[in-house]
Amino acid sequence: MCGSREEAGLTRRQLLGGAAAALGAWGLGGCGGIRGRRLDELDPRVPALLAAATSVDFHTHAAGAGNARVPRFDLADHMRRGHLTAVCLCHSADGPVIRRPVGGGRIRQYRDPLPGELQAHTERRLAFMDALVAEHGMTRVLTPDDLEAARVAGRPALIGNIEGCQFMDGRLERVGEVYARGIRHLQLVHYMPSDLGDQQTEDPRWGGLSPLGADVIRECNRLGIVVDVAHGTFELVQQAAAVTTAPFVLSHTSLARGPLSAHTRLISAEHARLMAQVGGVIGVWPSGSSFVDARDWVAAGIARMVDVAGVDPTELQKSIAVVFQDFPQYLFSAGANIGMGRVEALDDQARIERAARQAGAHEFVDRLPGGYQTMLGKMFEGGVDLSTGQWQRMALARAFFRDAPFIILDEPTAALDARAEHDLFESIRGLFEGRTVLLISHRFSSVLSADRIFVLKDGHLIEQGTHADLIQAAGHYADLFTLQASAYLAGPE
Repeated sequence: MCGSREEAGLTRRQLLGGAAAALGAWGLGGCGGIRGRRLDELDPRVPALLAAATSVDFHTHAAGAGNARVPRFDLADHMRRGHLTAVCLCHSADGPVIRRPVGGGRIRQYRDPLPGELQAHTERRLAFMDALVAEHGMTRVLTPDDLEAARVAGRPALIGNIEGCQFMDGRLERVGEVYARGIRHLQLVHYMPSDLGDQQTEDPRWGGLSPLGADVIRECNRLGIVVDVAHGTFELVQQAAAVTTAPFVLSHTSLARGPLSAHTRLISAEHARLMAQVGGVIGVWPSGSSFVDARDWVAAGIARMVDVAGVDPTELQKSIAVVFQDFPQYLFSAGANIGMGRVEALDDQARIERAARQAGAHEFVDRLPGGYQTMLGKMFEGGVDLSTGQWQRMALARAFFRDAPFIILDEPTAALDARAEHDLFESIRGLFEGRTVLLISHRFSSVLSADRIFVLKDGHLIEQGTHADLIQAAGHYADLFTLQASAYLAGPE
C-alpha cells in the first residue's frame, strides 16, 4: 500500500498487495456511509473472507480524526469486529474553513484561513493520530512489511493520511515534515481551492495540475508516500499520470450513472478507464446517497466500476488455476510438468514435491527411473508414459503448484477410480482451504459437499442451493440425483 521508490514498478493489482479494499465506511464513519444491514447479515461468509485477507479502508475520518479532541470510540476494537486489517485514517487539511451551506448545496470554502491556521490544525490532528495509535494498541504502517506484519499478528493497523495539502502554505518542504510524522498517504486537493491543481467541486483555474502539484507528486515518489487524486479533475489525473513514477490511488468516488452534473464528486467512465490505464487503484465510495446497502454497493458500485475500468489480464490470469477434463500432457520431465503451473517458480523443487503430494502423485513419480527428472512420453529415449489417472493427478499437481486463489476443476476425477475419487474429495476442502473452487461435474458424488450447487440445463441456470436444499425442492436436481443413485442401489436382475 505504501513504500519507497523501489516499489514503483508495481501494477495496480500488486499495489494492493492482495488487499481486499474493504471501504466499509458505514462501520467506521468515513465521508459517507451506508446505513443498511451489516455485511455478515447480508452474507455470513464475508467475515471469514475478510479475516483471511488483507483488508484496507482507503479513506476514513473514524473516531473523530477530523476534529475531535479525544477519540470518540475504540477504533481498534471496531476494526477487529469489522475484520479490517488497516485504515487510511485522515483529517481534512482545509477542515476549519469549509462547510456545507445551511440551506444545502455543496461543501465549499466559506472564509480565508488565518496565517498558519491550517498548518497548526494539521499538527493537532497528527498529535491526535499519535495518541490514537498509542492508546488503542495499533500498528503504525510505515512500510509494506509493517502492513503484512500487522495482518499476521491480528493487530489493527493505521496508515496516516491527509486530505488536501493546504497545510503546506506553498512550502514543499512540509511534505517531508509530515512524512517524518508518519504520513504515508497524501491527497492532493480537497474542497478549498488549491495551489496544487483543480478539484471537481470548483471551476478550474489551473487546467489540471499546477507546477507545485507536480513537485509534490515527485516529492511523494521520492519519499514513499502514496499519492491520492480523489477530488481531482480528469485533467489533473491525466497530468499526474505523466509526472508520477509510482502507482497512485483515487481513494473514494463512485461511477456516475449518467452524464456528469456540474461540480459532482462522481466520475465518468472515461475517468475510471484512465485510472486503470495508468496503473491506478480506485476505491468505490459506499455513499448512502448512491447505494441502498452493502449488497447494492457491491453489485451497483464495485461491479459497474470493474466492468467499466476493466481488470489487469496478466494479474487476473495469475489468480486462476484450471484443471480441464481434457488436460494437457506435457512431454517434459515429471518435475517440469508440475512446474508449468507457475513457470516463474519452475526451479522450486520443494514446492513441486509438495504439490505432487497434495495431488497424490508423489508416490508414483518417486518410483519413476529418474524420479522427478524422468522424461514423460514415449517419443523420448528412456521416456516413460503414464496411465490416464496418473496424468490427471499431474494436472491436479499443477493446479496446487500454481497456488491461485480461484480454482476451476472441470471433471477433475473423470480418469480416477472410485477409491481415488473418494480419497481426493475427502481431502479437497482442506487442500484448497481459503480458496474459491468452481467444480464442474455430472457426478453427484462430486458435488455433495459443495457450499453451493448451481444446476444448468440447456445453457440456463435453473436451480441453486445446497444439496439438502435442492433435494427438498424436489426439482430437476433431485430427479437426476435419485436417478443416478438408483443405478448404484438397484440389485442385479
